[in-house]
Amino acid sequence: MLVYAVSIALAAGPFVLVGALVATCAVRLPAKSWPAAIALAALCPGCDCSMNGFVDALRHCPPPLAGAALMWGAACNPAALLATLSVLGPRALLARAVGGAVAATTVALLWSMLRGAHKWHAAARACAMHADLTERVERALRSLLPAAAIASVALVSVPEPLRTHLSPTVAAIAGALISPCSTADPVLARVLCSTPAAQAAFIVAAQCADVRQIFLLARSYGTCRAALAMIGGAAGCVAAAMIGYLS
Repeated sequence: MLVYAVSIALAAGPFVLVGALVATCAVRLPAKSWPAAIALAALCPGCDCSMNGFVDALRHCPPPLAGAALMWGAACNPAALLATLSVLGPRALLARAVGGAVAATTVALLWSMLRGAHKWHAAARACAMHADLTERVERALRSLLPAAAIASVALVSVPEPLRTHLSPTVAAIAGALISPCSTADPVLARVLCSTPAAQAAFIVAAQCADVRQIFLLARSYGTCRAALAMIGGAAGCVAAAMIGYLS
């Protein structure tokens, strides 16, 4: 079990560092350069743990676009897409991309319906401006290590009969609770889920409806937007599972 946990953390380590480095650069962009911050958050080849740093960089962005970037960046960053293709194949890659796009689009639409502009607290703004690379890496690791431990327990303790009959709904719930790194969730999906639909639901839920992502959004944008993000994540899981059923 310890070997699994360490391997997950080591595999995610380089992506955590890259994401934290890019986030540290993005947070120093001037306010008028918020489109560049959106692009960096969505396309940076970092682990979903890096979203802890990017949420600081997106403080000047319209919340609907920031929420969409955080959802897409967590689920469909280049490292996650490459890992999915390598472990689960092109059909799962398509399911992940479609599920991530549906989740991000739904979040943007739902958040845009809320009245009033989101205002960051003064303490949050100060923390965003003064946090350095070391702090962002530490924050990402604090998020990653518990998830790696939980994932390793799931790998060794889930019985084979349960894995064989895991439905997409149960797989999505498991992915949301385990909340693995985006570079590790394809491996977990392959081990824990026997059907393509369940695997697709797992990998999307693990980034778009997981406890770490929802808590991050709740801390930064409030519980209302976090609840709407859960709806968006659920929509992404359904879309991904539908692609899985077609395979």
